[in-house]
Amino acid sequence: MEQHHTSRNTVRSALRELTTRGLVYTLHGKGTYVSERVAPIVITVTIDPETGRGGGEGLVYTAEVEASGRLPEMKALEVGIKRAEPAIARSLQIPEGTEVIVRHQNGYVDGLRWSRQTSYYPRSLEGRAPRLLDTGDIGEGSVGYLAEFGIRQDGYQDAIEWRTPDEIETTYFAPAGIFR
Repeated sequence: MEQHHTSRNTVRSALRELTTRGLVYTLHGKGTYVSERVAPIVITVTIDPETGRGGGEGLVYTAEVEASGRLPEMKALEVGIKRAEPAIARSLQIPEGTEVIVRHQNGYVDGLRWSRQTSYYPRSLEGRAPRLLDTGDIGEGSVGYLAEFGIRQDGYQDAIEWRTPDEIETTYFAPAGIFR
């Protein structure tokens, strides 16, 4: 207000207009921040049964990002065991509360946080496919790896669901410095 000799309402109106255009965003109690302009990129998450392309992990991810002229990076994999919540149990067609293998990996494009990929597998696969519990990258992708043991993906279904992000996701996707 002082720098541009304007009223409080003019500043509020300007911030509202910038927010509408996606140029700034406001975090309640934190302040207003300039948005990072990000050019969209599409990553194929599931292998196409007709072409065999896709997979969205490992070499496929980096190849697709590099093909768009961008710099990909996948951070260290986090692997653990947890009990299946209702949505996970439904998707895997297992009883709620059954132990599952969880694999999280954070992806970056041009140094910006881009994705947090999470995959769930029934723990019953542990004996047949032990690398699911390794924190190392499965270069051929988990779908390709499981196919080596006769566990083939015979189809897939994409679903979009809304849920509140957990604390790890909120911190990961927040602009640098907001929650640190």
